[in-house]
Amino acid sequence: MKFLIVGDLHGSKPNIYYKDFDAIIAPGDFCSDAPRQYMFEAMRQSLKDPDSKTEWYDLVGKKTAKQMILKSLKDGREILEQLDAYGVPVYIVPGNWDWTPKDSKWNFQRLNHYKKLTKGLKNIVDVHNRIIDVGEYQMIGHGISSGPEYPQYQEDIESMKPKALKKMKNKYVKEKKQ
Repeated sequence: MKFLIVGDLHGSKPNIYYKDFDAIIAPGDFCSDAPRQYMFEAMRQSLKDPDSKTEWYDLVGKKTAKQMILKSLKDGREILEQLDAYGVPVYIVPGNWDWTPKDSKWNFQRLNHYKKLTKGLKNIVDVHNRIIDVGEYQMIGHGISSGPEYPQYQEDIESMKPKALKKMKNKYVKEKKQ
């Protein structure tokens, strides 16, 4: 079995010249990342002031943020449509740029945008948190990670409040069991 593996596209359609493959593995980050600079700015503010409540969408306003998200989703959808058009199974997991945040304070950002990305695409197979058989192989999917799900370095652990650290650890343990 021959696989084409393509990922971390961030809204840029891949130029695929090789056509002799049986399936595609695409490990996320389909959507473009225009809000990146604002996300990092909000993160910098929270590092300077742990009590900061500033979110990236506060920096640009929710109207502009929504337009950015919709454009990002459109870019991601076009990539998935391109991959779907090859007529072979496309095994995917969501990347951290594929609009999956469930813990946002903003209702629009909490919506399951990722589900809309894949809706109606017949060759797309979401393997996130699943084990599936692919010929003589098994594929295990785990996406949406932008780094360690739980802090790895002592300095990171010490910089967090105990309650936040406990919440993060509980979430990590729960996801690990899935």
